Amino acid sequence: MSFSTTSLGTFYTGYIVLCSDQNLLGATSSPYLTLNLVGTVAMPGDCDLNNTVNISDFAILAGNFNESSQTWQDGDFNRDGSVNIADFAVLAGNFNQSVSRANVPEPMLAGIFCAFAWSLKRPRWRLSCGQSES
Repeated sequence: MSFSTTSLGTFYTGYIVLCSDQNLLGATSSPYLTLNLVGTVAMPGDCDLNNTVNISDFAILAGNFNESSQTWQDGDFNRDGSVNIADFAVLAGNFNQSVSRANVPEPMLAGIFCAFAWSLKRPRWRLSCGQSES
């Protein structure tokens, strides 16, 4: 599974992994392992990951300006390790822009839709009372 980097926002998906160690001596059975993944594709300039580039993002960037060993949440948008004028240009280019959560596709919804569509495609047999299949 991969996340699209062309759509902004937070993506969720989950997996259930069935575990079996039945071939090991003294092993006990374990039911399953649930793995939930969350990925965020942020708008460039959005330090606090609230889907809006605004004054709070500028304050974070300004507080870390000319600092090294920084991350995205500190204002390092070009990921070179330091917050500088290049990062300010990224923030300024997207200032007062936002992305709505409603525009982000949910991967699990697509799977549910595919299962539903498949169930509609399956042939169905009908038997009425008193009739037999021939």
